[in-house]
Formats: sequence, C-alpha cells, structure tokens
Amino acid sequence: MRLQPRDLRGMFVRDRAAAPVGTVEDLSADRPTGEIRYLGISAEALGVHVLVPLEGVAAEGDELGEAVRVPYTRAHLMEAPPLAPGTEPTVTLEGEIHSHFERTPYWDVVRARQTTPAPTPAPTATPTCGSRAPTGRRSSVRTRAARRA
Repeated sequence: MRLQPRDLRGMFVRDRAAAPVGTVEDLSADRPTGEIRYLGISAEALGVHVLVPLEGVAAEGDELGEAVRVPYTRAHLMEAPPLAPGTEPTVTLEGEIHSHFERTPYWDVVRARQTTPAPTPAPTATPTCGSRAPTGRRSSVRTRAARRA
C-alpha cells in the first residue's frame, strides 16, 4: 500500500512479528533536502519514544486496519537511543540510531553516489617578451629593437 508521509502520523506501528508496539507520532526530515529520514515512534506502554530509519518500513492493512510495520523486534526498539518528543535529532544521535539499527547512515549513501569532478586543465603557457609568438614571429618589441641597431 502506497501512502503519503502525512498519512503515517497516528498510524499504529507493528514490529516484525506483527505485534503492536506503538504509534507514529512524528516524521523527521533532513533540513537541507526536506526528505523524510525517520519515523518517530511513541510506545507509551513501553515508555519510549524512538526514531526509526525508513529503510525496510512498510505500510500494510488487515482486518485490524492500516498499520506501519518496522523490520525490528519489540526488544530492539526498546533498546534504541531515545529521543524526547518534539526535539530535533543531533548528528551524534543520528549516528547512534544508524549504528543501533545496523543501517548505513544516509549521508554515507549520498557521499558514495557522488562522483569526483573532472580535474581542472593546466594553464597554457603565454609567450613572454622576447620569445616567439604563436605565429612564429618575434614579438613586436624585439623587432623594433632590431631595426634600431
């Protein structure tokens, strides 16, 4: 099922065994690009609020309704680095999240896709006074000096 990010807020979250673990409280986006990077999951019954990377997250529906399924166990979610609701993740916290969930950080993925720019060509030599001009003639300063002699 294909949902828009705004549709995910408030949806129930299930772990990989389809057991309920909480609800999607918020979405966390990368500020420069606006791309959504994490689901903010609130598991009040478990007393935690965690961010989960979007990789492997899927929306599904069944007789109980629509839910978001994460590819982690309840225990793995409970051990994740916590985030206070309404606060922004720091770069350090994002690194801990990716390490905990054994995911490659998105900034490393982006960096791996980048190509090295072509090298800047070396400047060409310009003729100096007294050297041969590109046409094979001597420069005009030298020619005048030769006429006077």
